[in-house]
Amino acid sequence: ELLAKMYDLDSPNDFLLSDYKNFEDYMALADNPDFRFVVSNTTEAGIEFDENCSFDDKPCKSFPGKLAQLLYRRYQNGMKGFIFLPCELIDKNGENSIFLYPGTNSSITHEYVDRVLNGFEKGDFIILQNEINRQDYIINQAYEKGMVILMNPSPCDDSLKALPLEKVSYFFINEVEGEMLTGNSEPDDILLGMKKKYPRSHVVLTLGSTGAYYYDGRDKVFCPARKVKAIDTVGAGDTYMGYFTYALSKGMTPAECMDIATRASSITVQRPGAAASIPTLEEVNSLK
Repeated sequence: ELLAKMYDLDSPNDFLLSDYKNFEDYMALADNPDFRFVVSNTTEAGIEFDENCSFDDKPCKSFPGKLAQLLYRRYQNGMKGFIFLPCELIDKNGENSIFLYPGTNSSITHEYVDRVLNGFEKGDFIILQNEINRQDYIINQAYEKGMVILMNPSPCDDSLKALPLEKVSYFFINEVEGEMLTGNSEPDDILLGMKKKYPRSHVVLTLGSTGAYYYDGRDKVFCPARKVKAIDTVGAGDTYMGYFTYALSKGMTPAECMDIATRASSITVQRPGAAASIPTLEEVNSLK
């Protein structure tokens, strides 16, 4: 019904295109400036690399090949690319896709924030992620109390520009978030850019299977990732941030915080699920 309204069609089925039967119509989608989102849900076989796939095929046999053709046409037009929303559920590929719907997370009130923070005092820790509203108020109130503010600015979008991020004590970011916040893509440049932009903050930059960096303007620490077979990465970042914060609260050094966080997240990615995949402290301590 939504498609019918958007395109004034008798039926949404009228909008269905076969790239095999209507290749030129399919490619013409790249010429449409209103076409911005690609929601993919192909099969595991369709998404695999096919060395026999030729860019000159009409269309390419593989799904990645078809997307490459569409993107190249878009590039030739001098237009921006697409926003991809992958929905593939491919067994044991170790990656996840996250869709965020605000719901009640966007219904936080000042009164609720005051009620929650009333039980906290100077030196206490508060962990934030960019998934609820009133973040500006929360950060300001926590800062006034002298709390340690730890933040993962994800999802990283324009709403961050309105937040008093200079008051954040610890940032936990990945390369994508680091580039969005600093305009830099290289790890060293991201670390320097974050420190220049937020002088009072400590930065933890995670690099997936490579490892992670800690930087506070003086000390820079690198902790390599553990080599494991990733089954499901859902919850890995939360586990890392949680265990790092735990270690920090116990007075551990940055290197020790990163070590325990790395061990914990290496267990998480080897298990399916979210909260259920997070290991106990006993499990983490048994992993040397």
